[in-house]
Amino acid sequence: MLAGIAALLALNSCFRGPPEPLGRPWDKIQLEVKDKTLEVEVASDNASRQLGLMNRKELPKNHGMLFLYSAPSRQGFWMKSTFIDLSIAFLSDDGKILEIRDMKAHDETRTQSNNFVRYALEVNRGWFQEHGIVVGDSFKDFQTKIGKFVVR
Repeated sequence: MLAGIAALLALNSCFRGPPEPLGRPWDKIQLEVKDKTLEVEVASDNASRQLGLMNRKELPKNHGMLFLYSAPSRQGFWMKSTFIDLSIAFLSDDGKILEIRDMKAHDETRTQSNNFVRYALEVNRGWFQEHGIVVGDSFKDFQTKIGKFVVR
């Protein structure tokens, strides 16, 4: 009887396939700064970073996109094919906001960080200002929340 149960369990595991990997591009996580929570999609590979928020007509309130890069550099963004005015924050490795910039829909001018960073966060334009979030504020448990992502 035990051998039969073991065989059924083994057979069942064959049909389920491998477990879903953690930290895939487009997965969503929650980030917290001060007393505010953002639901963000993660762009952690070339395809998701290149597409970003392009072609979207709206971004829900308290939502955004977090861009992850494998090495620090002066990151640059533009708004070609982006229909939403956005604010972008460039973040240190520990989730501290180093810079905040506003970007206008369809503007092809490059917005580039002054600092070498691996993380950038886009939200609806004015979100940071509306919530009193400024340069120097930090996202809580930032590395823990992004630690499951493999950056490609």
